[in-house]
Amino acid sequence: MKNNYSFLRDTLAIQEIRKHKWIESEKQGEEMGFATAAVDWVKKYGHQWNQFRATRQESQDPFSEKRQYRRFQRRFPLQIKLQNQDIECQTDNINLLGLACTIPHPIDSDTEALVTLQLPQDTQSKNPHNRLRFQTHIARVSEKDTPNNTRNFNVFLPFSEEIKNFIRRHSDILNN
Repeated sequence: MKNNYSFLRDTLAIQEIRKHKWIESEKQGEEMGFATAAVDWVKKYGHQWNQFRATRQESQDPFSEKRQYRRFQRRFPLQIKLQNQDIECQTDNINLLGLACTIPHPIDSDTEALVTLQLPQDTQSKNPHNRLRFQTHIARVSEKDTPNNTRNFNVFLPFSEEIKNFIRRHSDILNN
């Protein structure tokens, strides 16, 4: 039973459980609780879901997964401080969960990082320091295909809850 809780950490599985809850509630003519729907969905579809997700993750680049949140193709200056190195780069895209960037050398996943994101000048009234600084970890790293034999790596850095809330309050930063 303990393995069934892993589905509750997967946002795509949660969406499927909510759909299942709605369909089963319609069939029964009364509201089904989320916990009941979750247990029923895991029993009926959990094994197939795990198989689908495992094959999908093996066969595809981790950056190609469908996103729940819209990605904004914004280029902001970015500084990533690791234990033994500082990396200057730009964001490739940003969504509510975090940001993606390209760096010239590999980094291990789960490495702790202090990130400073430089915001555009017009956001100065919203953030007097004109930057967002947060502690995070490297969530994903994959080698990027490049035509000129240089090695570049796609990196995804998740936002802290504080940064997510800031972006929710000031979403116009991403729309410019």
